Amino acid sequence: MFFSHRGRFHTIVTAAFAIILVVLVLKATWDIAALNAEYSREAEQATKEYADRTQESIASTCRDRDVPAFAKCIEEIVKATEEAKTAERDLSAQRSMALWALGMLWATVASIAVTGIGIYFVWRTLDANTDAVAQAKAANDIAKQATEAQLRAYLIVKEVSAELIEGSDQADQIDLVQFTLVIKNGGATPAIKIAHDFSITENRGDNRGPRIGNRAVIMMDATRHRLQDLAPGDELTVVSQRIPYLFFESVLQHGVLNCGLACRVSYRPVVSAEEKVLDVRYWIRGEEDDTQLRISRSGPNESS
Repeated sequence: MFFSHRGRFHTIVTAAFAIILVVLVLKATWDIAALNAEYSREAEQATKEYADRTQESIASTCRDRDVPAFAKCIEEIVKATEEAKTAERDLSAQRSMALWALGMLWATVASIAVTGIGIYFVWRTLDANTDAVAQAKAANDIAKQATEAQLRAYLIVKEVSAELIEGSDQADQIDLVQFTLVIKNGGATPAIKIAHDFSITENRGDNRGPRIGNRAVIMMDATRHRLQDLAPGDELTVVSQRIPYLFFESVLQHGVLNCGLACRVSYRPVVSAEEKVLDVRYWIRGEEDDTQLRISRSGPNESS
C-alpha cells in the first residue's frame, strides 16, 4: 500500500514537472519570437528613418552647390547612410543570432529534461518489472516448496525395540538382547537412495542415566549401506542385531542393562534433489528383578 501511494506521488510530481517545463518552454519561445519581431520592426523603422534623413540631408546640405560639388555631396551622404544601414542590419542580425542561441539553449534544456523524464519512467518500468519477476519467482518457490512438502517422502520410525531373549542360543543357552529399528515411508511418493549407519554404545557408569560415566562402543556399523527404495506406506528394518547380554559391562557390574542405540538414515525424495536425513537416538535400560527393557529418546531426534 505504501509503495502504491509512493508510486502515485512520483507520477503526480513528474507530471507537474513536465507541465511546468512545457509552460516555461512555450513562454520562452513566445518571448524570443516577440523580441525577434520587435528587433525586425526597429530595423525597418531605422531603414525608413535613414531614407528620410538622407533626403533631408541632401536637400539641406547640397542644394547651393554647383553640379560637380552637388554630385560629390550626394555621394558622401548616400555612402554615410549606407554605412549606417549596414551597421543597423549587423546589429539586427547579431540580436537575431543571440535570440537564436537563447532559443537553442532552451531547446537543449527542454530536450535534456524530457530525456531525463523518459529515462526515469524507463527506470521505473524496469524496476517494476524486476519487482514483478522477483515476486513471481518467490511465489513459484513457495508453490514449489508447498508441492514438495505435500508430495515428498517422509521417513519415520515405525518401531524401535530391545528385547531380552533368555537362553536363545541353543548351543550355550546364552541370553541375548535383540535390537530392532524399523522405519516407514509416511509420505506420498517413494524415498530413493536410502543409506544408513548405526551404533550401539554402553554407558559404563552407575546406571542412573544415559550420560553418566564413559561410553563404550559395543557395536558400530559406520558403512553407508545402500538399502532399497521405499514406496509410500512401506516399511524397512534398518537395525536387527543380537548381542550377548553379558557383553555389556553394566550387566556384569550392576546386573542391569544401560546402553544407547543411534541410527542415521539418509534418503532422497523423488520430488527433490536435496538429501534428507532421519537421525534418531534412544536410551535402553533395564530394571533390577525385571526382564523388561525400557526405551526412551536420548538427545535430539532430527528429521529433515
